[in-house]
Amino acid sequence: MERYGDHLEGEGLSEDQAKEFLGALWQVMVAFVDLGFSVRAGDKFNPKSDIGMDDVLQYLCLEDTAPETVASLKTDKQKEP
Repeated sequence: MERYGDHLEGEGLSEDQAKEFLGALWQVMVAFVDLGFSVRAGDKFNPKSDIGMDDVLQYLCLEDTAPETVASLKTDKQKEP
């Protein structure tokens, strides 16, 4: 709650509900990691696929996103830190 609780302010959630929501969101993220999903820009689901994380993210981010907040496709050859 200390780190991400402020992102839920104004949503009308009790503290217990906010904790439960953040816990559930964390479990979803852990599941994606366990399945081997990468979130690097330009990554494809498999070498023969035309669909990648960028394609999925466009459906998750329904609002127009400022270009400076979107990862460049030119980073796909860089190593992750």
